[in-house]
Amino acid sequence: MSQHQLHKVVPLDHFNLILEFENGQLRKFPKERVGGTDMWFLAFPMKLRSYLQKDGGLVWESIDKTQMWGGQNVWEQKLSLSADQLFDVSEAVSLPQLESCLLTVGMENQAPTSEDEKHHVYCVSIRPFSCHKWLIFSESIGGGHGERGGSVSLSTLELSSFKTLAGALCVSGV
Repeated sequence: MSQHQLHKVVPLDHFNLILEFENGQLRKFPKERVGGTDMWFLAFPMKLRSYLQKDGGLVWESIDKTQMWGGQNVWEQKLSLSADQLFDVSEAVSLPQLESCLLTVGMENQAPTSEDEKHHVYCVSIRPFSCHKWLIFSESIGGGHGERGGSVSLSTLELSSFKTLAGALCVSGV
């Protein structure tokens, strides 16, 4: 019989799944880089997020897509990990450590624009482990970190008054 029971899985940006076990413990999977292991294909975030929760564990099945890496198709790879195996290849993480972690819901590059020919990206993200300022709207112009653009983080209360805020942003040219 399985020692651990998987309750919920939450994908995050930066190549991680947060596993919540029945006892409430949160763990980060994978706990280390998988590039040089048999799970190498889980280093690709879209493949990592293509899991199915089955039989108390996670399953990554072969999918009819093509993305070649090192002569192998990332999407053809299969893996099944029980809750006990997932526990062993993950590491404990606390809720405070997760509060600022993001999950990108959607993004769209609108370039070319008057601000940049190649990179003018609008993005919507959430902080799934935070109840404060959990919704993020951002704009990235030019790419990179700290470039032109900006973001706004909203709480549930602020979201309810966002219509007023959005109007003010449009008037100011943001």
